[in-house]
Amino acid sequence: MAREYALEDLELYLLSVMEDRLHGVMPSLLRGVAAAASWPFAGAAALRRQLYLGGKLRRRRAPLPVISVGNLVVGGAGKTPFSSYLLRGLSRQGRQVAVIARGYRSGKSDAVNDELVMLGRQVPDALTLATPNRLTGCRKAAELGAEVAVLDDGFQHIPLMRDLDILLLDATRPFGNGRLLPRGTLREPPECARRADIAVLTRVDLASRGQVGELRTWLGRLRRNMPVAECCFRPATLKPVVAGSAPPLDPEALSGRRIGAFAGLADPRSFGRLLRALGAAVVYSRRFRDHHRYTGRDLAEVAAEARWAGAELLVTTEKDAVKLSRLTAPEAPLYYLPIEVEMREGEDLLWAEVGRALANFKKP
Repeated sequence: MAREYALEDLELYLLSVMEDRLHGVMPSLLRGVAAAASWPFAGAAALRRQLYLGGKLRRRRAPLPVISVGNLVVGGAGKTPFSSYLLRGLSRQGRQVAVIARGYRSGKSDAVNDELVMLGRQVPDALTLATPNRLTGCRKAAELGAEVAVLDDGFQHIPLMRDLDILLLDATRPFGNGRLLPRGTLREPPECARRADIAVLTRVDLASRGQVGELRTWLGRLRRNMPVAECCFRPATLKPVVAGSAPPLDPEALSGRRIGAFAGLADPRSFGRLLRALGAAVVYSRRFRDHHRYTGRDLAEVAAEARWAGAELLVTTEKDAVKLSRLTAPEAPLYYLPIEVEMREGEDLLWAEVGRALANFKKP
């Protein structure tokens, strides 16, 4: 366990370095090394794309329609809430849906795929499958009766052909820090957005109309007549992580309250912005690595540190709550904040693209 904590601390340190949060001789040196490593990474990724898209390597087709939800950066665009919105919409149409995820950091026997568990709770009728081989997952979903498969975080999974590629772009930071991995958070150059069938701009409520307009203009220049929709993330009723340990709260109840916030997200800044937008005074915050496996020690430390900072209650994300619910509740009230998608513009356009993709599907 000590080794695992040390590795997580190292990962968070390196993330802070690459996100330009830390300064000094060592962070600058590490950024230089990472910048040099970005060139071979970009070259290898570009060659892979060219081989698949140019037909040198074979792309496979699934036995059912495939809709991909993805983005260009490592985390932060809201893929999981949007996948939930999409799954619910398809389910309301009477379709049997499945969500396929790679099962990132869920391979250990005592670990869970937090995102899939969360999606399963939100859309009980959906099949949830975790597998690094998306084609295998789609075939399994079809065998189980699914009519449509949604790939959570599938934009870069080029070997599997998609019937609809939905690209999410955070309107506040669409390209992260603008640098490719490992120097930055970009998985591939921004120009790769032209592969998308439709772009959905997220968090438009936190961006200026000028930012949104510039992003729309850029997309229009990248590919003429690219469909574009807009959405934001609306907080729902706060619920206790441990059922029955505290009463539910309306989001407005956070206004003026001293909050201790913690999360294991690729980009936790959006969570803090959301809490502050609700009027909360975030007096304590702690970042864990994405998909962190919480222990009783973690929760006890967070509760003690937040209490020392003057926090009245603790708030985390729904994804984190999946792994926290099995732990003993701390003395301070512990809540998670569910997030729902609110389409601001282009919802009809989005569902028209979904309907067209499903109607045009031809079984291989």
